[in-house]
Amino acid sequence: MTDHQKEKCYRTLFDETKRIRGLLENACKQNDGRKEPVSWQDSGLEFPRLNHLETMFQLTEFERDCVLLCSAYLMDETVRRHCHTLAAGGRSGPSLRLAMTIFNRTTWDVLSPGRPLRAFRLVEFESIADIPNSPMRVDERIFTYLQGTDHLDQRLIPYILPQIPLKNLPPSLSKTGDTTYETLTSHTKSNTLPMVRCSGDDPEAARALAWYVCQKLQAPLYYLDIRDIPTTPAERHSFCLLWQREIMLSRCALFFDCSEGDIPGFHSILTYVLGMLRGIQFVHSPQPLTGLSVPFISVSCNKPQPGEQQLMFERMLGKDKGVINGHAESVAQQFRLGLGSIVGISQSLKQQARTGDMNSHTFWDLCRTMAIPKVGSLAQKIEAKADWNDLVIPAREANILRTISCHVKNRRKVYQDWGFAQKSSRGLGVSALFSGVSGTGKTMAAEVLAQDLRLDLYRIDLSSVVNKYVGETEKNLRRIFDAAEEGGALLLFDEADALFGKRSEIKDSHDRYANIEVSYLLQRMESYRGLAILTTNMKSSLDEAFLRRIRFIVDFPFPSAELREQIWKTIFPNKTGLNGLNYKKLAKLNVTGGSISNIALNAAFLAADQDLQVGMDHLYQAAASEYLKLDKPLTESETAGWKH
Repeated sequence: MTDHQKEKCYRTLFDETKRIRGLLENACKQNDGRKEPVSWQDSGLEFPRLNHLETMFQLTEFERDCVLLCSAYLMDETVRRHCHTLAAGGRSGPSLRLAMTIFNRTTWDVLSPGRPLRAFRLVEFESIADIPNSPMRVDERIFTYLQGTDHLDQRLIPYILPQIPLKNLPPSLSKTGDTTYETLTSHTKSNTLPMVRCSGDDPEAARALAWYVCQKLQAPLYYLDIRDIPTTPAERHSFCLLWQREIMLSRCALFFDCSEGDIPGFHSILTYVLGMLRGIQFVHSPQPLTGLSVPFISVSCNKPQPGEQQLMFERMLGKDKGVINGHAESVAQQFRLGLGSIVGISQSLKQQARTGDMNSHTFWDLCRTMAIPKVGSLAQKIEAKADWNDLVIPAREANILRTISCHVKNRRKVYQDWGFAQKSSRGLGVSALFSGVSGTGKTMAAEVLAQDLRLDLYRIDLSSVVNKYVGETEKNLRRIFDAAEEGGALLLFDEADALFGKRSEIKDSHDRYANIEVSYLLQRMESYRGLAILTTNMKSSLDEAFLRRIRFIVDFPFPSAELREQIWKTIFPNKTGLNGLNYKKLAKLNVTGGSISNIALNAAFLAADQDLQVGMDHLYQAAASEYLKLDKPLTESETAGWKH
């Protein structure tokens, strides 16, 4: 509202106050009767806000004048003095009985809780026990509304947030918004507005759609997290009443965010609130909403596709789009970012461009950070530090790992640009099985791939994901893949034997459901936009039918003496002081790379405690400790010539 419109509202309210003051003066002068008051129609005033209030709440002339009387009491000292003079029993302030004295066409049904004065709290009564004589006050929100001021009711502020505009919508979302607007407009004519149910995996896209539609409808939009709705029935009812009043005053819309819809009583709370409210409402819920008594329309709000994601970055960055250095396409193919993430990354890029704090990987790393999966306790993040120089395995296996990296890096070129995705929609994900005994380098290989691809690595212990209850394992797997999908992180599933045992014979329902769980995991691995790796210590225990669906199988053999010597040569950091180490002798220790790492670390601590460089004596002590842990003897043939 403009300043001129506000001034007009205030001036008109002031003129109405003068009319009320005149009626009170007549009542004070004449104790034996009352004059015919100047009616609303006779005043000749134009008061759009009062007209709107009267129409929306279906006020009678008397109810409308009660609101004006209470407003005049706040605005004018003379009105307050007259009200005190006419008040019965020494009470201060206007009352319904006083209003009945000065106004025409009074009816006692205005006292009913179902009438708007009480139902919508247009006025508040000091005592419900004696409403006719109780002092009444106009509600602050109603009073400021008549004055031309627009603000949210103070009692709603703890629950409601204004919607932050999200401009530059993807074309597909704008098209959906136009259709939604047309649907709501057609229902407006019949006075039956349906609720807009937004499904999909991007809450920010749903909020952007709601904002876009409300802009076209010229309706203010507010945001409500379903978890913030009052929990007690009385508070919830009061909240609904106040919000419905807000809808009627300012024709505003409300966006319900039900992304965390697994809270206790979520569905019943939402059903109650939606049943109480009438107006423009948007609900985003990943879960189906069943049993609702309100009409609704459904729209889908998903994260932008790669092409639209690339377009969004270029639009958001504007003249600064040069900072992405041509990487928008590769980023859009790797990361499945929502609108909120795209906005946040774009703002960070602009800031870093101004400060000059940029390098060739800045854009990629920001996307990677923004896309960190929310996998909770089901996965553990591994800080990948190893690179190709740290990985000592046979050349054949190393070549397979480099091929895996090549497949992940060039998926778009092969699938999209060269058309392989049009040939078949199956098997487009990159999956691998790493087999070998503990300590042969399976986890390190996953770290090397994560470093090479500049992606996060998460380890999932399948033995903890598998649940004896039917359907729970599949639910856990869905949570992992859905959370990791946005960033295309590397997923390392340890202990695949817990789920992938041979199950050719179905003896009971548990075996049947186990096959379903395995099929679900393989299906998600085949469609996953990142790299999914399974590890096993017993490849022979896996069903061949399942192995055929894995794209790469890498066997990590027990290291030969030659490989063990290479491992010993690379195991110590450059800063570590070494004293006369004989790598050929060390390679005689018949252990895996994992045990070699343990021995080297333990020897370093022994040397540090003596303030010496790491020598063969320290390694002998550390090897003896490691062999004791492995429950195997340290033979003379393995350590011959170690000790001086």
